Amino acid sequence: MKSRVLTPRGFTLIELLVVIAIIGILVGLLLPAVQSAREAARRMQCSNNMKQFGLALHNYHDMNRAFVALRGGNYGYQSGHVGLLPFLEETALYEQIGHTASPYPPFGPKPWDTGFEPYKKGVATFLCPSQPSHIKDGDVGGWLGDKKRNNYMYCMGDSIDASPSEFRGMFSKYSYLKFRDCLDGTSNTILMAERRLPISKADLGHVLTGNSSAAAIPTNCRGEFNSATNQYFNATNAQDFVGVNWVDGSMGISGFNTILPPNSPSCVKSSSANTFGFHSAGSLHVGGCYVLFADASVHFITDSIDTGNQSVDADLSDSPGKSPFGVWGALGSRAGSEVLDPI
Repeated sequence: MKSRVLTPRGFTLIELLVVIAIIGILVGLLLPAVQSAREAARRMQCSNNMKQFGLALHNYHDMNRAFVALRGGNYGYQSGHVGLLPFLEETALYEQIGHTASPYPPFGPKPWDTGFEPYKKGVATFLCPSQPSHIKDGDVGGWLGDKKRNNYMYCMGDSIDASPSEFRGMFSKYSYLKFRDCLDGTSNTILMAERRLPISKADLGHVLTGNSSAAAIPTNCRGEFNSATNQYFNATNAQDFVGVNWVDGSMGISGFNTILPPNSPSCVKSSSANTFGFHSAGSLHVGGCYVLFADASVHFITDSIDTGNQSVDADLSDSPGKSPFGVWGALGSRAGSEVLDPI
């Protein structure tokens, strides 16, 4: 009796295609889950960064009996981040800035001095993990150079007027406020929030400059942005100075106000980074941004937060009292006497 030798049978073309299709479907199902998990981890790290700022501000206040100013220091342009460095485990960098040799004075030159090496050093805590780190000048504009960026900004209040005598928030230039100035309560007053930085030409991370009308009425500013193309209509006047230099305390670089909701356009009166207008909070997290309150708590505020009347003039310098910009405006004011539900 003859024995039959069985030869191994390979895959047919149809079977191979079926296997490839199944693998493709599985990858398609798993990839969004992996991406969601990564973004969740980035959001958690961003929240932790903001909590570090909360601890730093409280510790700074304990030692100095006041908070940092939006702008101060040498020449009046250094951001509050410089003063917070020792409380963010960046004592070495703080010492490098503070103990300088000729021709620089102690605590350094103006923030835009390109020859001062300590100003060229980045700090990981200053950047949201969801913000791309590879952006170059050619991608977004011409302000960046070799400066290091920052996502975490100081609250100037619910008015476009952020001058020391008129601002309604917790931070302005040369103004060192205390907890006692927070009359609305620490759990109802914002200290800091994220701002979205530029990642492409004329996108939401930019600021529309040189438009007095758009810089006064919130709805006018909204109308200057084309959501279909994700760019300002006047792309030529869209400047990329938001967060461009963590050392610079100019309001357009290191501040924000609570008028337009998070992830809205920003519009200012002139081409300067230090001019009145709408400096909107925001982030690359979907649906909102992280916000630090004066009690050191951190909350995610959505783009849909109540912003009240968006058709009124946002210069509240002569209008003490309650904010016209809803819950968002009330959270930005330190002494508006608004009654709010817990966040």
